Amino acid sequence: MKIPEAALDQHIAALGKTGSGKSYAVKAVVIEPLLKAGRRVGIVDPTDAWWGLKSSADGKGPGFSILVMGGDHGDMPLPPNSGAAVARLLIEQGVNLVASTKHLTVGERTRWFIDFAGTINRINRSPLHLVLDEAHNFAPQGKVHDPESGKMLHAANTLASAGRSMGIRLVMISQRPQKLHKDTLTCADTLIAMRVLLPHDREAVEDWIDGCADPAKGKQVVSSLAGLARGEGWVWYPEGAFLERMKFPAIRTFDSSATPTGDQAPAAPKGVAQLDLTEIKAALADAVKEAEANDPKLLRARIAQLEREAKKQPVAAPDEKALDDVWKQGHASGKATGRACALEELAPHIEALHNAAAIAKASDGSGRSAPPWATSSVARPDYREAQSTKNIQAKRQLAILLPAEGITAPQQRVLDALAWWASVGVDRPDKGQVGFIAGYRVGKNVGGTFGNLLGQLRAQGLIDYPSPGTAALTDAGRKVARTPAEAPTTEALQGAIRARLDGTEWRVLSALIEAYPSELTKQDCGTRSGYTVGENVGGTFGNILGRLRSLGLVEYPSPGRVVAQPVLFL
Repeated sequence: MKIPEAALDQHIAALGKTGSGKSYAVKAVVIEPLLKAGRRVGIVDPTDAWWGLKSSADGKGPGFSILVMGGDHGDMPLPPNSGAAVARLLIEQGVNLVASTKHLTVGERTRWFIDFAGTINRINRSPLHLVLDEAHNFAPQGKVHDPESGKMLHAANTLASAGRSMGIRLVMISQRPQKLHKDTLTCADTLIAMRVLLPHDREAVEDWIDGCADPAKGKQVVSSLAGLARGEGWVWYPEGAFLERMKFPAIRTFDSSATPTGDQAPAAPKGVAQLDLTEIKAALADAVKEAEANDPKLLRARIAQLEREAKKQPVAAPDEKALDDVWKQGHASGKATGRACALEELAPHIEALHNAAAIAKASDGSGRSAPPWATSSVARPDYREAQSTKNIQAKRQLAILLPAEGITAPQQRVLDALAWWASVGVDRPDKGQVGFIAGYRVGKNVGGTFGNLLGQLRAQGLIDYPSPGTAALTDAGRKVARTPAEAPTTEALQGAIRARLDGTEWRVLSALIEAYPSELTKQDCGTRSGYTVGENVGGTFGNILGRLRSLGLVEYPSPGRVVAQPVLFL
């Protein structure tokens, strides 16, 4: 008997004592059907018991094409600092995988899961079926004894409580239901209840029934838990009016969770599904290297090591002349860099400033030449002095450069970007689109400086959020926002976006713009933009696609294909 297909698209909890067959049952009625249907699946495996999905039931042929990381049968190691990188393999490159964390210490596993779950919570937006075996290790009930464990619990609870809206379908497996945090457990829409003996564990099952199902029907379920045979259990999906006691079918893949018997460990299967790991390893290595470079603990250890080594080295007297030369070179370089940045900032305003000076000159009849700051070779003008001029026409001309009263310059840019979109008929643009035009690089999760600016403008009543992820001017905002003199064009929009991407990102995006509205295979897109891309897209090209997708510029309409987003075309 199958469980309802609708139940697979919601959170599931599988509870039962050790040896009751929980993992086996979940493989049979949840994971194998999902993999067969081509769904995205990720498994966090502290028991090293899921690697058998790669092989057939008899061990002689291949099973599913799924990457196994870590453990005794892994295709590649699972580094302790790889949590965020593994999440990106799942989300951005669509690699189904098993992450075996058994070899990690408790502290390493905690840190790994914080990064893994946190990254998924931030960037996943499409259906992802995520298995947490021994889920009570990641969402423990009871007192949290250290800050890292608190972060881990928060990350796990967020997966359960907020994950549905982000595409996450969680499968929680636990042999100790009483140790699984109640906030996580009660988020499950479906219960798979197998043999449970301890009273406290049965009480946890009762808590789920009281909160999610019919307590009257639940009495029959709870009273039978101690007498269930191995591989037998109840499946309860209240929303679909489904409650059945069933004997779970045999799995179609190798039973790597079987309890060893006799004096020898079970033989490893001879036939396994093969994966091209070249690009996957390259992408993971780059991501792990970046994570290690930014790990505060590793940085402190490296600093301490360098300090110890430095103390052992004799200290030579400083060369005062060399130090003075270096200081002068640094000062000159910094001055030139600062000047270049200032001029770049002034570039859009130079022409208007020059016009303002010309108006002032014409109006007072003095015959004086334009002030020195009207040329690109002189430092930025003092706007306060300009505002104090008695020439009304000049003041009006300068007003186009200054933000409205009570508005900062960055806030004005955001308001003007909203007016820019309104001028082409888009009254409710995506926040990321607003960020591009305002000069900010914004991902799907809007935050940082740009997110703060939006919050400030909303608090002032100048903008509103008419729907999730969008922004719009209010009546008050329209009065201070500046509409462009000419309606923007598709070329202008794409030019603004190009200015905010690096060269490699634009090369890939321009290939997709040229093909629009047609989709491209990722391999074809790579070829058109100068990359050689294998069957499993990864490495530099895979990372570029992932960044463009997180910025909302491209989408994956189906596995292995990519297309430019309509936002690139007015």
